[in-house]
Amino acid sequence: MGELDEVLSSTVCRLNPQFFDRLHSEELFQIRHNLDAVLEQCEPHRSPFDVAPKLIAPGITDLVPVGNRALRKNVIATEAEVVLSPSQVRTFLGCSAKWWFKYGLHLPEPKTASLALGLAIHSALEVNFREKLQTGKDLETAGMVMIFRDAWREQVGETEFREDEDPAELGQVGEQLIVKYMQEAAPTIEPAAVELPVEGCVAGVPVRGRIDLMDVTGRVTDVKTAARRPSCVSPDYAFQLATYRQLTRGASGEARLDTLVRTKTVQLVRHDYTVSDQDLLATQVIYPLVREGMQNGLYFPNRQSMLCSRRHCAYWRQCEKEFGGTLAES
Repeated sequence: MGELDEVLSSTVCRLNPQFFDRLHSEELFQIRHNLDAVLEQCEPHRSPFDVAPKLIAPGITDLVPVGNRALRKNVIATEAEVVLSPSQVRTFLGCSAKWWFKYGLHLPEPKTASLALGLAIHSALEVNFREKLQTGKDLETAGMVMIFRDAWREQVGETEFREDEDPAELGQVGEQLIVKYMQEAAPTIEPAAVELPVEGCVAGVPVRGRIDLMDVTGRVTDVKTAARRPSCVSPDYAFQLATYRQLTRGASGEARLDTLVRTKTVQLVRHDYTVSDQDLLATQVIYPLVREGMQNGLYFPNRQSMLCSRRHCAYWRQCEKEFGGTLAES
């Protein structure tokens, strides 16, 4: 490991923003070559289908300035290693700077209360449908409430709650949502696969994902939570479904989206959807374009987005530091 340590040391010691601003492209490529050699020795058997592409050498992410496009382009992984997912595409199209903070620099993203509630409900329902795969029957509703409570307690310890959010009250809402789903939706679903990982290529781009639930007819079923009643299937979800249609053996192209709504009286809203030729075309066009944008290293915040605020984005501090401006509180 002596040679490896020497390469890593000589490279990392030179990594500072002032240095990179003075570099020519040939010198940046040499640094990239050195880092690739280190990563190849550290991870010689890494599959191109690993979950998150390691775009930056370990231990140096804090030293990489987001505003330096030349450096970003030269620390992007090779084309074969960039494995995308519908969620990565959604993040990149919504705010390319957020994609870089999350997937490029791997900065932590604190959980919001809404995300934590959705994860706890998802975890509880997964237990039910795995059991149903084996027995053909749903679990008792009272037992599902207890399973949700355990899942919610785990999420609470990892979540940043706002001052106006009460974990106990949110937990009670979650219990009502579980009861609603178990009484009205679960009995109508015959699962064939639960938490099914899928991978493949779309228009030459390696893509992977995970299907929450697929029933015996090949229909994909997703359960989501929302604060307001949705009126239709969103375009980003249609994109996700079209991706799954191409990557999943046995998928019919039919989908069912069950949305649990956290209104005063909880609601369950169901939308059925059929993947169209236009949906498939969108994936064929957008995946290559998004990959090209990532590899070109041109990232910037979407300050026009309704979600661009200190309340809705975990990376607002980094965003203000790198791109200037002041984000709204909410």
